[in-house]
Amino acid sequence: MGYLSTVKDEELQRTLQRHRELVAACGVFILLFGLVRALTQPIGMDPLFVRIAVALTCFIYIPLTFTRPVRRYPFFAISVMATIILAFVIFLAHRTQFNANSCFSVLVTALMCSLVMQTKWSLIVFFSGTFVIVSVFLLITPESQVDAFFFLAALLTLCVFTYFNQRNRMETESELRHATRLAEVAAESQRRFLANMSHEIRTPMNGVIGMAELLQSTELNAEQREYLRTIEVSGELLLSIINNVLDYSKADVGQIKLEQVDFDIRDHLAETLKMVAASAGERHIELHSNVSPEVPRYLTGDPHRFRQVLINLLQNAIKFTERGTVTVQIDADIKDEVCILSCAVTDTGIGISPTAVDSLFDEFTQADSSTTRKFGGTGLGLAITRALVELMQGKIEVSSTEHQGSTFSFSVEMAVAEQNPRSNQEVEQGTNQDSNPAGLEPGSLKILLAEDNIVNQQVVAKMLALMGCQTDVAEDGRSALTAIRSGNYDLVLMDLQMPEMDGLEVTRTIRHEMPDIPCRIVAITANAFEEDRVACLAAGMDDYLVKPLQRTALEATLNRVLPNGFFAASKA
Repeated sequence: MGYLSTVKDEELQRTLQRHRELVAACGVFILLFGLVRALTQPIGMDPLFVRIAVALTCFIYIPLTFTRPVRRYPFFAISVMATIILAFVIFLAHRTQFNANSCFSVLVTALMCSLVMQTKWSLIVFFSGTFVIVSVFLLITPESQVDAFFFLAALLTLCVFTYFNQRNRMETESELRHATRLAEVAAESQRRFLANMSHEIRTPMNGVIGMAELLQSTELNAEQREYLRTIEVSGELLLSIINNVLDYSKADVGQIKLEQVDFDIRDHLAETLKMVAASAGERHIELHSNVSPEVPRYLTGDPHRFRQVLINLLQNAIKFTERGTVTVQIDADIKDEVCILSCAVTDTGIGISPTAVDSLFDEFTQADSSTTRKFGGTGLGLAITRALVELMQGKIEVSSTEHQGSTFSFSVEMAVAEQNPRSNQEVEQGTNQDSNPAGLEPGSLKILLAEDNIVNQQVVAKMLALMGCQTDVAEDGRSALTAIRSGNYDLVLMDLQMPEMDGLEVTRTIRHEMPDIPCRIVAITANAFEEDRVACLAAGMDDYLVKPLQRTALEATLNRVLPNGFFAASKA
């Protein structure tokens, strides 16, 4: 509904703007025409003061369209103004005994005023009233200089022609507005559906992946570890598909936002290659990388989205390569502190046919159906990759030869960082270390887990137990609020969707009604959209974790949120 009201406001603004322009044009036309007549004809034949009055009426009315009544009922106000203008012009024609110029003014003004009408009935009333008024004034004008029948016939022809033309325009505009609203409502419904599906799928996935990760810490034989590895790979594949669908949905509605942080491009590339090294090793594919000396070590951009692009291309290269190598080449062109980073991922795989290259970056598209059956995939990876590259002010291309391999090249814009980002982190860490208001000691971390799903309770509580934390569990929002009031917790892991009170409401209550409680609050949720993260931070939460949780991500978040060095020491 918010979007529809925005569309309506924008539509009214455009209508009022068109109205102002038309009214101003009428005023200028009438005034100039009066001046010309005053210079070429006796004033008595064409009184200039009447034309000046009409023009001034037009210009005075323009600022009135900014007032609240006109903005609230613009179509009615516009119709009234158009009728007043035309009535002045008809009166002027009567005063000049309907000479040729005045009759022409009536026809032109009627045509221009009809353009601001927004409904068929307003057009019918406007033209009917115009025809009747002109007829009356022709009857009461004793010495009309124009043939009354001929002028009325011309006016009637103009009215009929303009009516049908305007009616078609109105119908077309109405259909377009309706189609736009339906499309936006459908897009919003799609976004909500994907958000709900993401939540419903991620919640049980948290149990599957979390329990599999916990199972790794137990004693298993070789066969059991093989089964566990299959569970993990299948879970990661399903999670990757879910993330691709969500990223595509975000890109489709323009909801992907880029961060601007400093990072080490060489370390970033090394970490990215480590993430795909296992899958490459299973297929006996060699991974190579080369970063040109011209590439600055430290850049400012979105490292997570840059890594996502690289991983998508690397995973594709590995998937479609049966043997050989996959190589990453990074070059740079620096102009005025702006670095154009050029990256190429080359493989020795099956290649792509020339006919399939053009549609390769389209949604839900792969080279052919046999590829889909043999290699799997949703066909969203490259579409998302292209959207991310274009969001980073770049472009992506592909060159390929069948049975020999492919090269995916992309370029993005990044700024050259002024200093080592690690030095910034060290400064921040030093600041945090000096200000440890809680006075926490290793091993004394007390955490409240607010989570209504029993499986998720078991997974997160077990992870925290392995980290040496004391954990209490609250099954709904109201119980969590009661526990926080009575307990002394260092941190709260807060689910967003809970019975009684949701996580956002609980957090707002804590921050507003209990400002003296210093505990940190971290959201753990299956809602993976950007607006969910923004809502969590706006409610007063300190950080945001997306399910399914992994122990490494949980550890990193606790290290980031809690006073520096505490959690690392507690693990030791």
